[in-house]
Amino acid sequence: MTTPETFGHEPIEVGGDWPNRAVVCARCRWNYPRMGSRPAHRRYAPWPCTSAIVLGLAPHTTTPAPAAG
Repeated sequence: MTTPETFGHEPIEVGGDWPNRAVVCARCRWNYPRMGSRPAHRRYAPWPCTSAIVLGLAPHTTTPAPAAG
């Protein structure tokens, strides 16, 4: 359920069974219309999206860059 504090940025599962299943952001998606013989489709941003990290909904989990030297 979307709450005002999340602005729709919530993790959802899409794709059914593995290997097609993924956890993505419910809000961050792009809809591509049908063009010629190519069917319409939807692309999702993986969870956590950048907005979820900025809003504090998910931790920023990246490995630190290696030290220079």
